Amino acid sequence: MKGESDSSYLAGAAAHEVGMTIFDGIALRKKTLPPGTFKIPHTITAGLSGVVFFTGDGFSPEAAIFKAGDRHIAMGRISLLKMKDTKKGVVTGVVYKPVTGGKLVEHIGIAALYRDERVSFMKDGVASSFVTDDRGSYTGELPGGDYTVMPDGSNKRKVIVGPGRTTIINFKKGMVLVD
Repeated sequence: MKGESDSSYLAGAAAHEVGMTIFDGIALRKKTLPPGTFKIPHTITAGLSGVVFFTGDGFSPEAAIFKAGDRHIAMGRISLLKMKDTKKGVVTGVVYKPVTGGKLVEHIGIAALYRDERVSFMKDGVASSFVTDDRGSYTGELPGGDYTVMPDGSNKRKVIVGPGRTTIINFKKGMVLVD
């Protein structure tokens, strides 16, 4: 088993306190980064992708998609922009195909991210839709409240959007099992 000193990691600098959520296709791992440099190990298998969401109350989030390798991933300097309307909340996420399994070595990561996928948020009979970009991620602002989320071809889910806050909601589309 690798120790932290020789593991793959994400490195960069935060301009101010930032929430960092690493998504490996299976789980969200949350951390709070103080201002200054950071070096955070990740568990994503080399050759597969992962996503890092940088968030903060009252700030617009950023999603950084990376391909894991044997070395560190340089994230650069993170400086989130203030939200224009903190009475609204922000939803963000990806539509992805995870990789999991392995008889000899466990594989964890994302095999594919899907562009042009529509994700609709329904509240009081009104739908707000966002479409994934070329990287497979979406971001949009919504008034605070309870929503039913309906991604293309998937089951409905419930989500609460809080004013001035970021809600991360990812959608799985298939799965790759590795022997």
